[in-house]
Amino acid sequence: MGRRMGTTTGEQDRFPRWQGIAIEHLRYAINLYLGLSVATLGFEVSLLLNPSFEPGSCLQRVSLFVSMIALALSIAVGSSAVFTRLNDFRLTMQLARGNAGPEVRTEANRWSSATWYLFYLQLGSFCVGILLAVMRFGSLAADKLL
Repeated sequence: MGRRMGTTTGEQDRFPRWQGIAIEHLRYAINLYLGLSVATLGFEVSLLLNPSFEPGSCLQRVSLFVSMIALALSIAVGSSAVFTRLNDFRLTMQLARGNAGPEVRTEANRWSSATWYLFYLQLGSFCVGILLAVMRFGSLAADKLL
């Protein structure tokens, strides 16, 4: 009774299992990049507050500043992604209970799309921030080593 034509029970069981795994990985990835962004930004701020730290040339200062802005953006966007994910879960729970209309499904789809958009934006801003930080501190290490 509830089986779709052309699908087996095993195929029906696999989709929810893999969907659950994908949801867990998205949550983990958002939290991972959020944590790494906070740690890297904290490291950069602690260096700036250190009186013996020399910011270097104008280009090095700009790269450090842009890195801090990109990491702060990654933190803000990552926090927003967590919020949109929570709203998506709330609406999906209503759909699973069966007491929601088609407008709730549309809204849940919008929240889900927003979560993925914010995740990619978080990942992009994190990559820019970490790349600039590595370039900045790599040049600092190269100056000391060479």
